[in-house]
Amino acid sequence: LVLAAICAALARGHAPRFADRLVGSWWTVPVGAATAVCAAGALVALRRDRVRVARILAIATASLFVVGWGAAQYPYLLAPYLRIEDAAAPPVTLRVLVPILLAGVVVLLPCLWWLFRVFKFARS
Repeated sequence: LVLAAICAALARGHAPRFADRLVGSWWTVPVGAATAVCAAGALVALRRDRVRVARILAIATASLFVVGWGAAQYPYLLAPYLRIEDAAAPPVTLRVLVPILLAGVVVLLPCLWWLFRVFKFARS
């Protein structure tokens, strides 16, 4: 919480548009509260030696952090120079990308299954 307050104060001086979106938007309180709850929950879970729960909550904390940053940046990728629409690939490229990604999944998932089967699972 202290680091978040310091970052918000520094952003106000160096990136005022970002700070206004980060601090003054309707989504700020719910996303910030969820991030804080997940972070505190991860610490409590670690303290109680609940490693899996702590891992899930740490992932949620990082994910919510990225969601908050992205929402504050929207519609820019690099404010004020590069908008999301300007950075998108041409439509023909996007149409070709989906079948290629699906083919990659078909190849990759059996390989991952075999890899985990060989190295992760206990041998009987």
